[in-house]
Amino acid sequence: MDMKFFLSLLIICPLIVLSCKNNSTDNVTGTTETSVIQNISVKDIPAIHNKNIDIKFLDVRTPEETAEGIISGALKIDFRGDNFKDEIDKLDRSQSYIVYCKSGGRSSKTADLMKQMGFKSIYNLEGGYTSFAAVE
Repeated sequence: MDMKFFLSLLIICPLIVLSCKNNSTDNVTGTTETSVIQNISVKDIPAIHNKNIDIKFLDVRTPEETAEGIISGALKIDFRGDNFKDEIDKLDRSQSYIVYCKSGGRSSKTADLMKQMGFKSIYNLEGGYTSFAAVE
């Protein structure tokens, strides 16, 4: 009796563990994909841009802040705007984005939101536009 019980546990336990494994699967292709957020500094931008020339900058500062300057070609979506989440939802989830704000707080929150929404490749610019402008 004890041997049968032991053998049953050997068979059942791995099945339970495998059934509890959490995989994010794309229903169309059947592939497993995970969203990734990477914190980067201004000095990392050229290398990232060289690897992915189509990467987009996403500026989540207010209109008053963007009036002081913006990274050329950046998309602007005001983090404090009433339709912020809806505007983020309209973006292409397969596109890579470098998200920035003034100093890094709002962009970090935006990157987390984008990850939850299923965006695949998100870079958070630490230090935000302030660090970018200091180097420029």
